[in-house]
Amino acid sequence: MLFLGVLGALSGALGWLLPFAPLGLPRAVREIHLHDAFAPLHVPLVFAAALAIGLRRWERTGPPGLLLVALLTVAGWLLAVNLTVHGGNGLERLLAAAGGARAWWGGTLVTMPIAGGLGGLAGAGAIAAGMALVSARCRRRPVIAWTVLLGALVGAVFLNPYLLVGRSVAPRFVFLYVLWQAAVAGSLGRALAGRAHRGSG
Repeated sequence: MLFLGVLGALSGALGWLLPFAPLGLPRAVREIHLHDAFAPLHVPLVFAAALAIGLRRWERTGPPGLLLVALLTVAGWLLAVNLTVHGGNGLERLLAAAGGARAWWGGTLVTMPIAGGLGGLAGAGAIAAGMALVSARCRRRPVIAWTVLLGALVGAVFLNPYLLVGRSVAPRFVFLYVLWQAAVAGSLGRALAGRAHRGSG
């Protein structure tokens, strides 16, 4: 658990420290638009590599399985980010239209934890599903449920307007990504190491 959790946290931090222009790819290819900023797409690729290390260490998963997990990890990460950012904006507009978000703090204080929880849940679910396809240990329902719950909790608790202080969206999300990726990877790593939910199926 600790091994893959640390790798997940490192992947969240290192993804943002790597150059923003890998292999000279154009910005439209290497980044995803997030409201008023851009997030580098190699962040989920680094996260996928961390999970692949865990699969190779404990499951000896071959290249096809690793590729499948990598694709679903990137898809889950993008789903989490988009649902969080755009879902939060949509919720805030709905509250404003209903007269319940006249003040900035009133709107974001309500919508950000909801959006973070939904995004964290959906992203963790997609990643857990990918791992379950190639690992019998990760296929256990308690493992999937615990991973999804952790993803939702971390997203809801740490997507906080008082924590996300800065001028652009992308740098403010680094702290959340580090914790979220550590939680998801740690939960799956606990299952891969064979210490999670023994005897349950």
